[in-house]
Amino acid sequence: MARPWRIEYEGALYHVFSRGNNQQDIFVSDDDRYLFLDTIGQMSERIDSDIFAY
Repeated sequence: MARPWRIEYEGALYHVFSRGNNQQDIFVSDDDRYLFLDTIGQMSERIDSDIFAY
């Protein structure tokens, strides 16, 4: 069964998370982790959003 549509509105807070299948690591190395952090930082600036915690 498909997930229902998410209701989105301006100013809302969203809980976003990333995890591997079967509790596997999602980063192979520290370089992978740094790339991920850099990418989400760039994207938050690009779409004018805030990341409150990671």
